Amino acid sequence: MIVRRYGPPPLWARPNTFATLVHTVLEQQVSLASAQAAFDRLFFAVRPDYVIEVKPSILAEHDGPMLVVGLQQIHGKLLLLPRRQSDRPDPKRLEQRYADFLRAS
Repeated sequence: MIVRRYGPPPLWARPNTFATLVHTVLEQQVSLASAQAAFDRLFFAVRPDYVIEVKPSILAEHDGPMLVVGLQQIHGKLLLLPRRQSDRPDPKRLEQRYADFLRAS
């Protein structure tokens, strides 16, 4: 009924990068603006073993359901990886980003 009334949702062209993958995961939980802010502020990272880790101070917050659904709920989840190795995040960049996250935590 919604598709008939408003049409199908738009498809956006995005670069094939790790940042795009992270944004896609977050967009399922929070708005694009919130996802960008969380990504930029190192509120979370993906460990080298592809497990999502949320900053301890964010996990300790009690700010309502949006925080739980948006960030706290993804802590400890395994990132769903593409089947093709060539489509997976660059391990070196992943390690570098995780090191930045640890320093910021």
